[in-house]
Amino acid sequence: MNLTDTDIGSFKEAWLQATGKQITDDQARTYATKLIALVQFAIDPSIPDHEEPP
Repeated sequence: MNLTDTDIGSFKEAWLQATGKQITDDQARTYATKLIALVQFAIDPSIPDHEEPP
């Protein structure tokens, strides 16, 4: 996934509000990418909405 500069700026602002600490663009890109991967894993798009997980 390609994150835009706007995406990174938004993530940095959310991080600052949540933690009170500033991070670099590189850190924000790394953290955001890992967070997206975690959410995608948690959602597991291979399970259709109408079926219960096994």
